[in-house]
Amino acid sequence: MAKLLVVDDDGDFCEALKRYLGAIGYSALCELDGRSALKTLIREDPDLILLDLKMPIMDGVAFLRVVRSYVRFKSHPVIVLTGIADEAILTELESYGVTAILQKGNFEFADVRRTIEKALPN
Repeated sequence: MAKLLVVDDDGDFCEALKRYLGAIGYSALCELDGRSALKTLIREDPDLILLDLKMPIMDGVAFLRVVRSYVRFKSHPVIVLTGIADEAILTELESYGVTAILQKGNFEFADVRRTIEKALPN
């Protein structure tokens, strides 16, 4: 069973996504900010990260910069779930090798599932 880390400051969204992921066979952990997520990432070593960008304490871009500085997480799959449409930020995300970017409000959990399935090796 693949282990996923959901990083999103919207606790209700995070928990709903965690329940959905559990129902389709994944183990999911939730963190509400980047700093807490870093601790969980290092401790739990999940197979994939689902990442929001706008968060308190440490935003998603800062989190991603730190994650990519670790050799063991250099190519870890990261799916960004965001409402941000700023082209400069989205281009910066591409430079960090994100697997996919899904725009909040324009996807359903089934889309997240398909994106995860494409990102994780069989």
